[in-house]
Parts: sequence; structure tokens; C-alpha cells
Amino acid sequence: MKQTIIEGLQGFTPASPQSAAELSIIPLLASQPATHSYLSLHQALQRGSLVITEIDEMGSVPTLKVINKGNEVVLILDGEELRGAKQNRILNTSILVPPKSEIYVPVSCTERGRWHHISAEFCESENVLPSKSRSAKSMRVAENLKRHNAYDADQSMVWQNIGELQHKHKVFSRSDAMADVMDEKRSDLDKIAAEFSLLPEQVGIYVEVAGKFAGLDLVSLPLVWRDLHDKIIRSYAIDLMMAGHSAPPADPANLKHLLDSIGEAEFLPFKSVGLGEDYRLESSSLTGSFLVWEGQPVHYAIYPGYQSAAGECYHSPRGIIRRGRR
Repeated sequence: MKQTIIEGLQGFTPASPQSAAELSIIPLLASQPATHSYLSLHQALQRGSLVITEIDEMGSVPTLKVINKGNEVVLILDGEELRGAKQNRILNTSILVPPKSEIYVPVSCTERGRWHHISAEFCESENVLPSKSRSAKSMRVAENLKRHNAYDADQSMVWQNIGELQHKHKVFSRSDAMADVMDEKRSDLDKIAAEFSLLPEQVGIYVEVAGKFAGLDLVSLPLVWRDLHDKIIRSYAIDLMMAGHSAPPADPANLKHLLDSIGEAEFLPFKSVGLGEDYRLESSSLTGSFLVWEGQPVHYAIYPGYQSAAGECYHSPRGIIRRGRR
């Protein structure tokens, strides 16, 4: 399966770099039709075929109930935020929800100061967890999968990262909600996102910030990427200081080097919560995951290792990445 995933990554066509502020991307285009069909979270919620709620009236912070009433598979992306119910949540891993099914999915809270219903069901937040936090979360999930076979992202770490985000952008939130920061900065984020054109057949992006690798996000369907494009651009832009510095164009040679590094890493398979298998990248310098369904990769997410600004140690499956200040 590793060879299939690597060949899939190498099969996407890189387009010309695009840049804005400190952010530069290489759009990645599909070179052949995908073999599987599925809906995005946005598409399924718009159709009314997907219902996401607390597991019961009492609720459970790390678990939500997802009901797919439709006849099509639905992809909910790692880090996508859901808004409403008793508190906002993010997905701990990417999940393919089977048609005509009811499943329970692992999540983390992104609104520490609320635990009461504001709606019976969740709606789309239009936010994705900031990229540095996704990197840290990915490492924690991989570690907990190896140790406990559980998709646990470490709730305290997620809250800490959101607190750092509020402090960095000087945004006060009564409920310590990530969404409040994103809402407050939405105008700035949208201006940056507007600089990155969505191309025909685009399915993902390779990202550099100030000339350094910051992440790679890919799905297998252009129609699904269309719904994710601006969300994911904003998730990288929110990590910037918005200082207006210009970035050098992302270097295609760096993309090639990244793919070579991924090829040298180990891939660890785990049963996905929904359809398919969840593969975790085991590397001393990278973290990430691949969602594979019936032998075909559906979602790729690769990031560098990061640490919290507050100095907490984050671990890769091979050990401590760095230790910061206390």
C-alpha cells in the first residue's frame, strides 16, 4: 500500500506557484479521474443528507454522532470545524461516512467555555484548525493510535493552541472559541485567500510560509477540493502575523524533496472510524496521514513537526521533536 500512496502523490500535476503575504503555494492538479465518488461535508449538509449531533442529550466532549441519510459516501476532513450543539468541535481524523449509516466520530472541542445547547444539530463552521495546530494534533493522534489504538488528539493541547491563537491575534472570546478568532480576522483572511486562484481540476496544495515547507493537503476529487480550497488557505493564513511581508514563490524542487522524504518514511496502518484505512506517516521530521479506501488514496495530509509556543513537548511516534521554553 505504501507504493500505491507514493505513486498517487507523484501522479498529481504541479501548477505554477501562487503567492500572497508570507504564503506561497503550488496548486496540485488531478492527472486522471478518481475511481471513487463521495461528497464534501458542505455538499452533504446543503443537501440535508447528513445530520451531526451530540451522542445524546447529555453529550460527550470527545464523540459526536453522524447520520448519513443519503446514498453517497461523505468525506469529513481532519480538522474541519463543526459549529453548534453544546460546543464547537473539530474532527480528529478524516472520515468517510458510509451511505445510510449512523456512526460515532472522534472529535476535540474548540470552544472551551460553553457546554449548553444553542442548536440541536451542528452546522458547517467554514473553518479548519490552523495548520500548525493540525501538525501538533496529527502527532498526538499518531502516538495515541500506536499506544492505545484510539483517535485521541489531546484535548488540553487543542485548548492551549487555541489560547495561543487568541493571544497572538489579540481576540477576546467569551467562550474561548476558535471560531471567534477566525470570525474577527475573516476580512484579512479572505483578502489573502482571494489571491489564490482555484484552478480547473485542482485537488490540493503544497504550501510554503516564508520559503519553508508548511504543509500539503490533497483530496482525490476536484469537486470536493472546491469546497475546501478557501477553508484550507485560511487555516494557513491565520498562522501568519499578517505583517504583509512578501514570500518567495514556492520551489518545485522543494516539493520533489518532500515527496522523496515521504517515500523514505514508514507507513503505519489503522482501521478508520468510517470506510477504509487510516495510514500514519512515521518520520523524524514530518507528520501526516493518508485515508485509503478500497486501495485508493482519498485524502493526504502532510505537515512538518511543530511545538507549542508555550513550550510543551510534542512527540512524534519516534520520540520528542523539540523542547521549548517553560
